[in-house]
Amino acid sequence: MADVITDFIDVQKDFIKDGTQFINRCTKPDRNEYIKICQAVGVGFVVCSKHLIHSLRYERGWTNIRI
Repeated sequence: MADVITDFIDVQKDFIKDGTQFINRCTKPDRNEYIKICQAVGVGFVVCSKHLIHSLRYERGWTNIRI
């Protein structure tokens, strides 16, 4: 019975230790990194939107509409 309790407490201690190490390691992005992330998301949005428009055009037969 004592082994079960100590194992349970050890698991909790390890979880707290790993969690605090993870939080301490995480940092906010600096300005340049933030701009790069925003640019990547913007390009992905444009590519995805273009793909969606073209797939809807051909799926519904709107091939005579120019974009």
